[in-house]
Order: sequence, then structure tokens, then C-alpha cells
Amino acid sequence: MGSVEFDLTIPPRRTDIAARVLALTMEELGPDGPHREALLGQARACGTALSRAREPGSSLTDQLGRLGYRPERRADDVIELRNCPFHQIVTVARDTVCTMNHALLAAYTDERHEPVTSVLEPADGRCCVVLRPLPSGT
Repeated sequence: MGSVEFDLTIPPRRTDIAARVLALTMEELGPDGPHREALLGQARACGTALSRAREPGSSLTDQLGRLGYRPERRADDVIELRNCPFHQIVTVARDTVCTMNHALLAAYTDERHEPVTSVLEPADGRCCVVLRPLPSGT
């Protein structure tokens, strides 16, 4: 059975429209320039802030689950994120959103001092970022 997605706010709020407009604007401006550096800087700041606000003692996978990523640890210790919390926007601005998400998750895991590296590996059916274990001794 597939997942069901719905939002309920009273009165209605349409942050999805604002996110779509912002993402499409970034796509139109292109992959290089001060706008892109600003986006990545804000994504890193957000990832750091989210990490600092986490529940003490909770595991990385628990926290990623709370953020909507639905993490699954594979036998090789790679953490795949089975859900993209930004999926609606990815459908219109993949490059912008995946790059932003990668920066956010890299800062999140760095702030936690997790022994993983965030890698941008787009694939169907999951988030574009995977978390790979750091090589031993790093």
C-alpha cells in the first residue's frame, strides 16, 4: 500500500506555493553565482540549527525519521533515506532542491559529529542523499 500525504492547517497556509516559486526562481538564476552560495549557506545554517535542537541521546536514524526522511540502514552501513520531505518541490526544481538538501544534511551530520558523509546520489524511489560511513581512521 502506498503512503498517503496530506496537510491540514486552519486557516489554510500555502507554504508549498512559496517554496515552489522560490525554487523555480533559483533554477532560473542558474547553478552559479551569489544566489546559489546564499542558498547553500542558509541550508547549512538550517542543518546546524536542526542538529542543535535535536533530542539529546537520540540516534541519527531516529532524528532523521522525525525530520521525515524515513532512514534505513543497509547491511553495508549506508543509510538510505527512503522518503524526501521536499518531494513536491523536487518535481519542479530537482537540482536546486537536491543541492540544498545535500548541504542541509551535511551540516546536520557534521554538527552531530556522526561518522558519516553525505553524498548526493539521486535515484528513483528515495531521497537524493545517502549517508555513507567514513573510512576507518578518519
